[in-house]
Amino acid sequence: MVELKAVFKRKDTEIYTTDCVVDKVVRLSGAEFDSFSKDLMNDWDFIRGNRIENVIDDKGRCHCLLVTGDGRRDGILVNAEGSDYARYSAFIPNAEDLLTVGQSPVLADLNRKLTAIVDYIAEPTGQKYVIDLRGIDAEFGVDLMTGNTLRNTVLDMLGEKPKIKDWELDKNEFTVYYDASDLEKAAEVDLSDPAVTLTDMYAYGYSWDGMIPLGKERAIELFDKGFEVFRLYENDAEGAVSLRIEFDSFDGLFGIENPEWNKPEQEPPFQVFILNREKNDKGELSGQWLTLPADVDTLRELFIRIGVDKPSENAFTVTVIRMPMEEQLRHPRFRDY
Repeated sequence: MVELKAVFKRKDTEIYTTDCVVDKVVRLSGAEFDSFSKDLMNDWDFIRGNRIENVIDDKGRCHCLLVTGDGRRDGILVNAEGSDYARYSAFIPNAEDLLTVGQSPVLADLNRKLTAIVDYIAEPTGQKYVIDLRGIDAEFGVDLMTGNTLRNTVLDMLGEKPKIKDWELDKNEFTVYYDASDLEKAAEVDLSDPAVTLTDMYAYGYSWDGMIPLGKERAIELFDKGFEVFRLYENDAEGAVSLRIEFDSFDGLFGIENPEWNKPEQEPPFQVFILNREKNDKGELSGQWLTLPADVDTLRELFIRIGVDKPSENAFTVTVIRMPMEEQLRHPRFRDY
């Protein structure tokens, strides 16, 4: 939230502006500035002593005085046109900030970069956000790893953000903790990974529907934003990721636990074709499609239907067909018996 003073006009049809150049800055005491701002039509010695000869230049720009006051952030732009009072005036909010930044293009550029960094860090996306400071340097061109002054400035700026609860710095990682009230907004974030589907998760060997499947890149992104991420293993096992470095040593799927997840309505079923190998070797095709995930009872009933009384590793073959269901059903070899 930004607080400032402004001059409003009722039902203006457009904003009228004049190109101006500040030739001189006059700093009054706080009390003098307050008196001047309430009595612009009075003659003032500081206007008389700072006359501007060429008020309008050949480019049509108006040359003015900028009047500020000690302890006052705002200013008043004055075009006296040779008079001792403010014949033309304009209220300039936060004039002190404009003067400070305007003294150096380099300072103005740094101010923009630091503001962008703070806005990036302060965006509420979860309970916490882990940021690699090397990435800040690469993205914004500001080294916060070795520059204590710049880093402290960013911390002070973050302290002005009401949604940030706390932060901690550990080597190159900067962790920001957000106010708990922002968790409701975080819960509305789409946690899914468009590159990984439920079908991919079932084929991988993990079948609990309460887990949102994630690829490594999306998993790292959500982990950095404070969400609890799990490594997924075959046979429905999982393990929580505690440290970011753990992503480097695991090449499988990841997931976020969310039993209330609204799963994609059009998610196609993943099916395998179970073939009785012994009968197939004798020239008799006996098999059926199995939709995954499947429980033990379903699998046992399927074995009975295709003539496998005592399943062994040589008794049947599982054939995975990666094609749409319509094509599967039309395929000459893989029919539903």
